[in-house]
Amino acid sequence: STLSKLPTIFTRWLGYRPANWAPTSLPTWRVCLWSFLGAWIGIALLEIIGLYSPQLQQYHSPVVIASFGASAVLIYGTIDAPLAQPRNFFFGHIIGALVGVIFSVLFTELPTAWSSPEQETAVRWVTGATAMATSLVLMQLTVTVHPPGGATALIAVVDNTVRGMRWYYIGIVAMSAAVQLVVACLVNNVEKKYPSYWWAPAKLPV
Repeated sequence: STLSKLPTIFTRWLGYRPANWAPTSLPTWRVCLWSFLGAWIGIALLEIIGLYSPQLQQYHSPVVIASFGASAVLIYGTIDAPLAQPRNFFFGHIIGALVGVIFSVLFTELPTAWSSPEQETAVRWVTGATAMATSLVLMQLTVTVHPPGGATALIAVVDNTVRGMRWYYIGIVAMSAAVQLVVACLVNNVEKKYPSYWWAPAKLPV
């Protein structure tokens, strides 16, 4: 593989192991400890960036996008699951953010007149459901299903703060996913192995 050609000091943290490598069985308390540390560090970093970044404050970004709490459960707690691998994790969120912002702009911002506040509210929630469902289908078609990506799409439509960010939201989601992925590679590879693969498994399941 391409990773095998890189220095070992780098490949270990990218999840590469030599052919003769065999995983060790960790006691439950150590598995839980690494899950806790990874999730805590990953979310805390996003919160620190959200609280102290002038750029994020300029766009009134939330401290952390809520869907990344759900992602943390996957990429730190179920690291062998296909839904937790980098391709699904990163692109699932990107698809969700892109679809959510597009639907929000088209159906909740471009209309200039509503017959009543109730109609505007109803349209927003219908749009949120449509954005979430559309992002799911796109994730299925691109083999990037990541459940929190659906929440990322929904938040872009129904959260007033996020709606105000518009296209900037996609950049925030990409940055958040990148930070979480770096932390996952560092923490999960101390005693375990992550990811199982970067783009596609070497062997497809039967």
